[in-house]
Amino acid sequence: MKSFKTKIMPLMLGMLALPAVAQDRWQIGAGLSFHPSETTKYEVSGNRSAFMHVKREDKWVPTIHAGYRFYDFSHSDLSVTGECQFKTNFGVTTSVGANPLGGASWQVTSTRASSRFIAPGIQWNFHRAVDFGFGLQYRFTNLEDSTVSTRYDRPWLLGYAGYTFMKGEALQPYVALRLAATPVTTSAPSFLALANKSGQTQLMKSMAGNAELSLQAGVRF
Repeated sequence: MKSFKTKIMPLMLGMLALPAVAQDRWQIGAGLSFHPSETTKYEVSGNRSAFMHVKREDKWVPTIHAGYRFYDFSHSDLSVTGECQFKTNFGVTTSVGANPLGGASWQVTSTRASSRFIAPGIQWNFHRAVDFGFGLQYRFTNLEDSTVSTRYDRPWLLGYAGYTFMKGEALQPYVALRLAATPVTTSAPSFLALANKSGQTQLMKSMAGNAELSLQAGVRF
């Protein structure tokens, strides 16, 4: 993780280290993102008498973000952005079941996994009666549990709608609802592949989540 921080954090900070004396060009804030649960199902035997379900629970992910507006149009602008998710834990449940006589019996085990990311990006913002915009991020993500740790880096597409209060003032609070999704996904590995580390890594990536809904708040200045 040290290499992750030393390589990516300077990149994000460098993007945001633009003239700090400029007025009405910065925004900073925090957000809470929801990732719906993901489940991978396996048939352990060909006659469906045994099966296994691996479920990643819902994830609630707090983040912080910043942006700098570097180009203005008449009613819109372009901004460079940076977002950071610190280490966030979530549950993973593995359920192994047997159904030999029509009545299923289950053995359930639960573990903890975690994720974190740093994401530089660019965003096109429109300012009318309400705010809305579109953006692109590249998330450098670290995923880990008790046995596997991996990097999962991929682009994310963003769209948001929100409202800015006290427009024209030195400090302008805002709220926004954002939807994000990634076109880069990983399929679940085969059941036999779970016996090796590469298969376990693939399973972790396949359950990382490919869409999120976020509520954000902050201030522009």
